[in-house]
Amino acid sequence: MTIALGLSLLVGIASGITLLLNNSFNKPTDPYSFLDPVEPISVPFEVYKKGHKISTSFWVVPRAIDKNKSYHEVSLKMTYKKDDDPNTPRYFDQQHPKENLIRIKIFRVTNDANETLVTDHIVTNLNLNAGWSLPEEPNERYEDCILTTFKTEYGFFRLEAEVLQNIPELNTDKIQYSLDVKKYNSGK
Repeated sequence: MTIALGLSLLVGIASGITLLLNNSFNKPTDPYSFLDPVEPISVPFEVYKKGHKISTSFWVVPRAIDKNKSYHEVSLKMTYKKDDDPNTPRYFDQQHPKENLIRIKIFRVTNDANETLVTDHIVTNLNLNAGWSLPEEPNERYEDCILTTFKTEYGFFRLEAEVLQNIPELNTDKIQYSLDVKKYNSGK
């Protein structure tokens, strides 16, 4: 009985040492594996209310970049129930004089916590893309419009957005608005 207990103890210790050594020397091939690049980043946004501001941060990791053709886009997304189709506010369908509607700034945060401006864009026009639904959310409908794009480098970024005009036509309980940051491949 003592021999069996000793042998079991020896096998357990040997297994533990083997696991420890394997995990110590097998470093991940992706140094950014500890980051979880959730895309798209989505932040509620009251596009109809002058003075409304948001600020959010996000990571772009090297594995999310296709050399020479990777961009990220900032888009305004509208979500509503299919049954409550708000007949998308006609504001999007009308031609407007060049009005300053939304200001978007993207900063790259450096290692020493300083920020470098990547883009400072004034949105003067809201053009909707085609709407879509997701299979897992069949009662939801989405529409969006791209507000700006920026060439992607990996790193830590901060987005600031501010509404510059009151747009009462877009203020409805049937639509939820958000700003999304997601990968965009231009193909160029």
